[in-house]
Amino acid sequence: MELRKASKGQVKYLQSLKLKKNRLKYASFVAEGSKVIKDIICDNILDVKEIYAVDSFYTEEKEWLSTRSFACYLISQKELDQISTLRTPHHIVAECSIPQQVLNPHAHSALFLDQIADPGNLGTLLRSCDWFGIEQLVLSPGCADLFNPKAVQAAKGSTGRIPFTIMDVAELSSKLPQHHWYYADMGGTPVQQLEVSKPFILAVGSESHGLSKETLSMNGYAVSLPKVGQSRIDSLNVATATTALLAFFCR
Repeated sequence: MELRKASKGQVKYLQSLKLKKNRLKYASFVAEGSKVIKDIICDNILDVKEIYAVDSFYTEEKEWLSTRSFACYLISQKELDQISTLRTPHHIVAECSIPQQVLNPHAHSALFLDQIADPGNLGTLLRSCDWFGIEQLVLSPGCADLFNPKAVQAAKGSTGRIPFTIMDVAELSSKLPQHHWYYADMGGTPVQQLEVSKPFILAVGSESHGLSKETLSMNGYAVSLPKVGQSRIDSLNVATATTALLAFFCR
């Protein structure tokens, strides 16, 4: 393993990837943390361009890293702090290529995210898709960026595992005409009473705005997750509610 010191230009470039416009420009994003990066590398789910880590990380992981072909760069703790978006940065970051968008017309299960604006929720939803074996993730044009640092961190290594694409609901419906549509809606049929037909698309919207008129115009079935007990809370976080729905849809 050849270890080189990162230049100021490289550090500045990695800092620039915090912005979506630069991630799109260079088709790259930054992943953080040894577990997340090891999962990405060992499962070969993303193209890792380069890794950057502090000296102690290379000392601890020298044997494992010696079998890898990508470039390894040494950075100081101060440089890591500049690159990282975490309050307490991990010892390693990696520059990864953003994968190509894919729509699998043969997917038996798909999750459509309608204007989910919070990147943390987006990353958690991706992780839930990975857990339950969802075969296709579709984001509406108004969603947060799947490769936002908060989304990548919340996904905990699931980034890149699920085929994804960005398109509006009309285009999605035209390309997956055989799929049955289901909508997460508090007034819908309790999910426990539902017989799910496959292939399916489950559509979920943001907590503040719900599903768009365009999505609700699709011919489908409204499904709800009824509250149990006497709690005064009136809703669930979108990632929490969707995870619970997926447990029923994928049982």
